[in-house]
Amino acid sequence: MYVVNVNNKKLYFIDTTTKDIVDSIDIPNDCNDPDDSRPFALKYDDGELYVGVTCSAYNSGEKNDLEAYVYRYIDDGNFEKVINYSLYYQNADDKKGAAYVAAAGDGSEYGNEFNPWIHDWSEFETKADFVIKPQPILADIEFIYRNKKKYMVMGFLDREGLQTGYKNYDTDDSDEESDDENFGGCTGGDILIASMNSDGTATLEDNGEIDGDGGESNEEGPGGGEFFYLDRWQNSNGDIYHEEIVQGGTAYLAGSDSVPFISFDPSDEQQLWRNLSSLIIGDGTSSDSKILYDRR
Repeated sequence: MYVVNVNNKKLYFIDTTTKDIVDSIDIPNDCNDPDDSRPFALKYDDGELYVGVTCSAYNSGEKNDLEAYVYRYIDDGNFEKVINYSLYYQNADDKKGAAYVAAAGDGSEYGNEFNPWIHDWSEFETKADFVIKPQPILADIEFIYRNKKKYMVMGFLDREGLQTGYKNYDTDDSDEESDDENFGGCTGGDILIASMNSDGTATLEDNGEIDGDGGESNEEGPGGGEFFYLDRWQNSNGDIYHEEIVQGGTAYLAGSDSVPFISFDPSDEQQLWRNLSSLIIGDGTSSDSKILYDRR
């Protein structure tokens, strides 16, 4: 069994029979500030082990330091880099999909870019009872096949959700006798796809396209668009309130035409629910969703 220790940034090899730690290896750290490295995602596929690392920019506070890395473990403590890209997408509006859109109001967007990790409550944006500040964690890696070619799907968790929760208490004790102290974290993760190359590296989607197929140029991803462009919630009138509903976890059943992922509010009828939603791997559109639980 393989385990990532997010505290000491090591990869552990565990013998499941004896329950002994067989080995531990330092995970590569190529962040501008080594202290900003946050390994998390782990995937074993086709006899090879992959590790995902987020450069959190926690110490530098610079958006240009936000990066994602995926490494392949070779052997004898060695890794090779599969892909590296910026999480500050730098398209026309410096944005990704917004965590919250005031569609019933003036259309203002909140949380429409990834931010350096924060540690101070005052750094959150607020909208009504929501607190918002998307902070990326490369949480999951999955490999899929489309058109007889291999692709890597990467699910990003928003750390803000781990910091806040839902219907939780704020840090202001002046309103503790009323219901005004309850707040809800409003998250904005993401899901990206990369094409695997013959040399073992990967090429990230660009402006919504992967190998010339699918996606939408919607100013919500690397290069100005995103392949999985229906990772959003809109009501029955077509008003989009959340441009990103991804919560990190992904999966793939060999031979299927879709990628399930953990989501929230996948449709007007399923607002405030946690769901397993699916995106079509052929063109990036959405499929169905399954209710996991009602969070109200």
